[in-house]
Amino acid sequence: ETPLDGLRELEEELGIRAQIEELYYLGVYKEAIDAPGRHIRHLSHSYMYELKGALADCKLQQAEVEGLFEINIADGLKLFSGEVEAIEATGILLDGTVYKPAKRHIGLKDMADMENRCQITRYYLKVCVLADLYLKGYRPLAI
Repeated sequence: ETPLDGLRELEEELGIRAQIEELYYLGVYKEAIDAPGRHIRHLSHSYMYELKGALADCKLQQAEVEGLFEINIADGLKLFSGEVEAIEATGILLDGTVYKPAKRHIGLKDMADMENRCQITRYYLKVCVLADLYLKGYRPLAI
């Protein structure tokens, strides 16, 4: 896949029809981890996209997406820097065959690839810092 295949994934999994001009390119995020039993080498093109509508407006692909949640950037900074152990997230969650509004308290253990992206590379912290700077009007930004 090419980096721009992410546009297709956005539409397939979240129902978001984004144009390339709507994405803010952050650069290539490099992961190189050598730990007992774990040798990871990733080059991930990273983009930022500002969702204009509500999460409930997204058309999620049930086979791929159980739920979709959002957090306040300031709360994300606290969580991913280790200042707090959990924060509140609001969103939608699959209940049978219907997505319903939901709230959750989330911690680092709830994040995808938690050990790598929360503890080793601090990817999620970096994304929150960049989102904060982006909304404050700072440019250029790079991961």
